[in-house]
Amino acid sequence: MKTIPKRLFKIAKKARALTEKFAKKHPDIGYPEDLSCYCAIGSRILHLLAEKNGYELEFIQGYFGDVFDSDRKLTSSSINHCWLEYKGHVVDITATQFGIQAPVHVVSRRNTDQYHPVLNHTKFDANWDDQSPTRYTRKIKKLVANC
Repeated sequence: MKTIPKRLFKIAKKARALTEKFAKKHPDIGYPEDLSCYCAIGSRILHLLAEKNGYELEFIQGYFGDVFDSDRKLTSSSINHCWLEYKGHVVDITATQFGIQAPVHVVSRRNTDQYHPVLNHTKFDANWDDQSPTRYTRKIKKLVANC
């Protein structure tokens, strides 16, 4: 089974470490212990690092988990989430917030029913208040510039 390139996986590990560093400096956004509420910021960090190294990843907004009832309507426990995708693979550096042990979670879109995309785009211009990567653009770019 084909997965993401080793180099991209290493970049994702670096992005995870940078996201953890960012979360420790900004604990009021969410839960630095498992990176809950840092998915958009972490995705932006990974996107910038990957782009800097010649990889194009797609930013996805959607839901994680068992989010639909029997009528295919969103349940009240639906969890908003965002991640990146590379050639049919989810690359999620904040999946630990859902109990996934791997700091970098990579799974084929065909082999998962946990990721439910709603919006696919390459811009990070959405506004998620404190969770918005656009709110921390300078800080994020500074983190990534030294890599």
